[in-house]
Amino acid sequence: TDDVFKATFGGRSEVGTLFRALKAVNYDRNALKDVLLYHVTDLNTDGEKGLSFAEVAAVVPNTGDTVDVPMLNGASTVVERTGAGSAKIDESSIVATDLFGSNGVIHVIGDSVLLP
Repeated sequence: TDDVFKATFGGRSEVGTLFRALKAVNYDRNALKDVLLYHVTDLNTDGEKGLSFAEVAAVVPNTGDTVDVPMLNGASTVVERTGAGSAKIDESSIVATDLFGSNGVIHVIGDSVLLP
């Protein structure tokens, strides 16, 4: 969430937070790009952009099941099913799912910024 990025890097606005994140990686744009792309996958199972929670649940149907998901920075994250309608990614809770945008499906991570 924006609040988690702000709590991690500081800043009062999205732009301010982005500049603070850039400062946190010593102004290395590639390092910041790596962090941001660690939050994005182009994996899908139905030809649409992204994965809906139902598609994720089909791959990890039982509580405690995990799956590695390739991210656009080249690394993988671990998604774990934590309950009937819940999951976490790299130990961070997914607090909202299936926000469908024009460029994909968004799942909101609420505990921390994912770091590769």
